[in-house]
Amino acid sequence: MDPVRIFHRVKAVCRDMADLVNGQRQKGAQLVSPQEIPIKLDDDGTGGALGSFLREDGYSAVQVGAGCGADDPEKYPKKRDELWFRVAAKARAGLVYLGDLDGPTARRLKKQLLAPEWNLDASGRRKVEPKEDTKEKIGRSPDDADAFNLAHYDVVACGPRAIVPDVPQRPTRLFGR
Repeated sequence: MDPVRIFHRVKAVCRDMADLVNGQRQKGAQLVSPQEIPIKLDDDGTGGALGSFLREDGYSAVQVGAGCGADDPEKYPKKRDELWFRVAAKARAGLVYLGDLDGPTARRLKKQLLAPEWNLDASGRRKVEPKEDTKEKIGRSPDDADAFNLAHYDVVACGPRAIVPDVPQRPTRLFGR
């Protein structure tokens, strides 16, 4: 997709998400606007430009650079490492649900999520193998897993107020029904 189409598609999805959240809120609760839906973008060329345009329109776009330093540099050398380990911890805690994915998508994502190996660096921090090594292992880039990790990244500050839909938690199995 070209960047203009992506820009308009992201805004449409934010409208849909705001409608979904608002439809689950209790009567009288403050409504969420599409601009308050957190958008997490890979801070590459397209993501960087897209984030700038979305923020200009008042959207809560956060650019995340996988090669940047981690939020917790004592545990992880880079943001990419931190994303992989924090999402894995969320999954172990039952805070990730993928049971509604169709079979081929679930299998592709599972393959990508389980492929990378990790070790400790010289400072004792957890480090995921280079993306190139994972690409070689699975015969493609783990882009779905990268997007998955980014989607589950807890942004500390995004928008004027936190959005917590008042809906019950889904079942907690990662894969399968």
